[in-house]
Amino acid sequence: MEFVIDGQTSMIELTIYSQHVWSEWTPNGDGTHSRTCGNGCVDSPEIKPCSDTNGDHQCDFCSASVHTWSYEVSKAGDSLTATCGGQGCDFPEVGVTLKAHSVTLPESPFNAKLTFQGDFKEVFHCSEIEYQYEDPTAGWGYVNPDTFTPKPGNYQAGVLISGLPANGGAAARAVGNDDGTNQGGSVYLYVKYTASDPKVTAQTGDNRPIELMMAGVVVFSALAAAAFVLDNKRKYQQ
Repeated sequence: MEFVIDGQTSMIELTIYSQHVWSEWTPNGDGTHSRTCGNGCVDSPEIKPCSDTNGDHQCDFCSASVHTWSYEVSKAGDSLTATCGGQGCDFPEVGVTLKAHSVTLPESPFNAKLTFQGDFKEVFHCSEIEYQYEDPTAGWGYVNPDTFTPKPGNYQAGVLISGLPANGGAAARAVGNDDGTNQGGSVYLYVKYTASDPKVTAQTGDNRPIELMMAGVVVFSALAAAAFVLDNKRKYQQ
């Protein structure tokens, strides 16, 4: 190519690539696959969602496993089970359960634990356990177990599960949108429990101070004894 600068004619050699030199499709691990062009074109890399049109449970382009998930959340809201309907799936059924138990202070109320079924963490994302406390005046709020001083009252532990089919639980492909972004939805699992103070709450569940309850028992016993003596005197006088 010739061009002129200040009356001088110069030559420049340009190399123009008219065709793409694409690599093989490579799975990205999120329901999409990508490939790159060796010519360094502006369209590289190219990302597309995985698809399985022949029903062999593998992506037609990158051979990644394409799941047909259905999932169920327990009535208590503390566990999730996901089942893949594809034949030969590496993860036919996976699950997660969140548990926490009520305590008597000073035992720590931050005792929630997660139990995973199968390779759940290989398929879906589970957040760290987070805690809430129901303040008598301010209501529910998140607390940091490392800095919050445990108090008697109501607690909640919860985790966010993401990457689930976004159609409310019926069988669906957890693949991706046309723009290559993840299509999965999310579910929040939680469990509520209590922390009681032995100085405030009796085993019966009465919220009156136990000292007051014991004093009441003493007074009641004294009155019963007095009534018994008085009744005996009346019988003797008769």
